[in-house]
Amino acid sequence: MRRVLLLMLLGLALLAGACEEEAAPEPSPATSPAASPGAVTPLAETPTPPAVETPTPAAAASPSPEAMVTCAADSTERFLEAQGQVWFPVFCPTFLPEGFQLEELGARLFEFAPGAATPPPDQWPGEVDATFTNPEEGASVRLMQGSLGVSLGAAITRLASQQGIGPETTAFGDLEGTLYAPLTRPPAGTQSPFSAEVSLGAAMTAVGPGGPPPGYALLTEEVDVDAVKEIAAGMRPVGP
Repeated sequence: MRRVLLLMLLGLALLAGACEEEAAPEPSPATSPAASPGAVTPLAETPTPPAVETPTPAAAASPSPEAMVTCAADSTERFLEAQGQVWFPVFCPTFLPEGFQLEELGARLFEFAPGAATPPPDQWPGEVDATFTNPEEGASVRLMQGSLGVSLGAAITRLASQQGIGPETTAFGDLEGTLYAPLTRPPAGTQSPFSAEVSLGAAMTAVGPGGPPPGYALLTEEVDVDAVKEIAAGMRPVGP
């Protein structure tokens, strides 16, 4: 009997031990060790946005004081000055035969009396008058533009008709020109718009797009007709 009781007590003891093991709390997960003084905890890297290049604004184009072309006989600056005084496109020769030099160049706008009715600008474009000479050969090239070119163009046409000279179409820069050659000086005492200083060998007229004004007239003396055509074809506006 005592043996049986001993066995029963032993079984109860073993059973109680097993229950204690099941009821024991599970150990909590290990916590991270405290950061030691001076230690730096790395932060998550934030992606850096790609650099965006800010385009530099283009500088505003300023009008150049220089001419678009180089005028013959070192006359570029003088023609630029003339262009600054009138509103219409001023042409200059980019070709002249060797030996020519600028003798005279003038430009002006028309003035009106105070209180007078001012006509539209396209009816009073002003005028430019330039003369190139070759003293050794007695040759000259005279270029008249604006209102002066219009009036001289009409006079040249009448003179050519009187002398039986037919027109020949040729280039005056990018304009269409009309060449008359050869022309002679009007007889003494004949009414003519040409002054005594103007001796004509060949003459050319041209008008701006849309008709006159402005007009352009080219008068030459002692210049070969083929050279006159080359001079006229080389005419270019000095400004934009």
